[in-house]
Amino acid sequence: MTSSNKFSIESPYAGLLIVVILAIVLGWPMFGTYFFHPNQHMYAFGGDALTLYYNVAYHACYGNGSHLSSMAYPDGELIFLTDAQGSLALLLSGLRELGLPVCDYAVGIVNGLGVWGYVLSAVFLYFLFLSIPMPVWRAALFGALTAAMAPHLHRLIGHHGLAHTFLLPLTFLWLVRKFNLRKWEWRDLLFFAVLVFFTFNNPYTGFGLCMIILLTSVVTMVRHHKVDSFLGMVSLAGMTPLILLFVYFKINDPYSDRIGLQWGYFHYKASLEGLIAPPNSLMDRGLQLWLGKGFTMDFEALMNLGFPIVLILLIFAGIRIFNKKLIADFQLPEVATAMTWAGLLMFLYASAIIFLPLPRDWVENVLGSMLMFKASARIAWPFWYALVFLAMVLLEITLKRLSFSGYVYTLVLVTLTWLTDYATYRKPMFTETVHPNFFDQNANNEIRSLLEANHISPTNYQGIYLLPKLLTWTDHFHSEPNFFNQFFGMRLSQTTGLPIVSAMLSRMSIGQTAERIEFLSDPLIKKSLHKRFPNSKPLLILRGKGETQLKAGELYLMSICDTILEHKDFTLFSLPLDRVNSYSLLKEISDGRITNNGSLNADNFFYLEGLQDNGNKNYAGKKSIEVNKGESEIASFRLAKALDSVYHFSAWSYIDPSKYDLGQWSLRSYDQQGKEVARTDINLNQSSEVHDQWVRVDMEVKVCENCSYKIYFNTNKKSWVDEIVFRPKSQYHFIDQAGTKVYNGFRIDP
Repeated sequence: MTSSNKFSIESPYAGLLIVVILAIVLGWPMFGTYFFHPNQHMYAFGGDALTLYYNVAYHACYGNGSHLSSMAYPDGELIFLTDAQGSLALLLSGLRELGLPVCDYAVGIVNGLGVWGYVLSAVFLYFLFLSIPMPVWRAALFGALTAAMAPHLHRLIGHHGLAHTFLLPLTFLWLVRKFNLRKWEWRDLLFFAVLVFFTFNNPYTGFGLCMIILLTSVVTMVRHHKVDSFLGMVSLAGMTPLILLFVYFKINDPYSDRIGLQWGYFHYKASLEGLIAPPNSLMDRGLQLWLGKGFTMDFEALMNLGFPIVLILLIFAGIRIFNKKLIADFQLPEVATAMTWAGLLMFLYASAIIFLPLPRDWVENVLGSMLMFKASARIAWPFWYALVFLAMVLLEITLKRLSFSGYVYTLVLVTLTWLTDYATYRKPMFTETVHPNFFDQNANNEIRSLLEANHISPTNYQGIYLLPKLLTWTDHFHSEPNFFNQFFGMRLSQTTGLPIVSAMLSRMSIGQTAERIEFLSDPLIKKSLHKRFPNSKPLLILRGKGETQLKAGELYLMSICDTILEHKDFTLFSLPLDRVNSYSLLKEISDGRITNNGSLNADNFFYLEGLQDNGNKNYAGKKSIEVNKGESEIASFRLAKALDSVYHFSAWSYIDPSKYDLGQWSLRSYDQQGKEVARTDINLNQSSEVHDQWVRVDMEVKVCENCSYKIYFNTNKKSWVDEIVFRPKSQYHFIDQAGTKVYNGFRIDP
């Protein structure tokens, strides 16, 4: 780096200007309008993106403290355990309370931080490359290209908390400075504050930042076979934000029934293919021409080092293996090799390679709460930066040894192939990503006008429930997507300040989720959720239109509502709370007006209740059936005389929060020779019937003459099942034993 303070083409100030210009030039085709009009647009207006915009905007306008109240009413959620950018949302709500008008600009702040953070990442990369040392103009060019190809840049579209791309370059630059100076500075306090802020803002981000600091220091000490007090303090700087986050969660987490072992680590993992040749990359196109096909992978695995980086690393790896003497005098900076080894360790974890020889169940049990970082591929992002930095070091050493023509050809090849990767891989990711801001004042006024035209006052209501069922981002329950209920529900909530009872939240507690699904379950199930509401005001029910079919409980809920607004894309209802639990059949059963059905007997239906006393793990009565891990045969039977051509099968299983997955029911029929003739498998994660801590399978099947039946349950952990009923569709089944009433498999609560 030159020490001249004059502003010349070789001065670092000129390079700073160049890298900013280049970053904007490369960013303009992808998200140019967001540079200067961030509050006018959204990258997307559905799915994850809309939810994450909504949570930040709602908290900026109506929230307080660390309690996110936008969804899961009346409980809400600890904001740092969601994807709501907890630190940023908390900061915005604090600024609002100080009188600043942040509410109208929350979306713009989210977008602005993303795109200008991208420019800042190019600046930090520029200074990182200057430390190699690298000439100013080259550091500016490669800094801008690296920033444009960052593996998480495209998260601007849908996961804004992951898209603060300046953080890893800043961390690498800080590490280089600490390794070079080996002393503490006042600016380190600012860096530590940034580290803590963004660790709480998004734990994935914080984990990656902190671990690369910790592991780089540890790797260096291991290589020197001694404990270094300064590097020990650097390690502590990396560990402390994670410790603070962990302790904070332990003290402040309001729920104890989150899923203990979460699903996803072995699915959303990093891969060499995603690092070297993801779809649409230049390497992928080469594979397509050579082999006729490329690699397929999950979205999370997309990283793409880029053709020139891969080529540089492969060439030097080959030389290192086959002709080490050629590079015997190459002196690599210690910090570059340490960061590479540290990044490799993170990649080995993120790709699950280190666990390949071990049983999956054992690995999951050992990792435990670490499985909360289910999208493990994100933990490999520091490795991407480490490899790019290493490649730049190797390239710079090589360029100094080449002839002028070799120097020019090499730089042209690197630049053109990098730009080609940018054009074919990166830029197309930002197609159709400029949409109106549906949370700005104009959009809010549209909702207000609609409410006023239909004489609807939001102050008369306490919350919004969305139909069809919208309870997602847990491993136990899935919801069919319906654009209209999410889009208009969140717009209605953001405009009125009314919280949503439904939820799209990461890591929701099982009790929260189950109680909200129970509210939409069969009317024979007595609901409890509304009894915890802070007042008796009715709910607004927003039914999104579209192809999603409503379940029986949802249809019943609509039948007891009053229609107050009909729109081409949704219907708005009013639900007085005193109408809940008012089902006429429920009252008849409770009053004793329903008796046993004499038409049913062992020849024409099947019923199995609990067999063992399993403590509190029983649905009706005092017993249930314990099921071991794996697939178990629960029952087998034959219908001597079917009453209907269609029968109804139902059963209950216990909702266990200890590990992901609710299990799978399988009903199989066999002919007289024992050959399987029909089979129906149902995963419980799509169930819309929940009663307390139990979930129900519910399906209709055609019966066949002279067939026998077997019922199986498949589970990845010990479980419990109860109240298995196989009855003619036209008949009801009712029992009343020792004060416990069960109608068609539903326990009737007093």
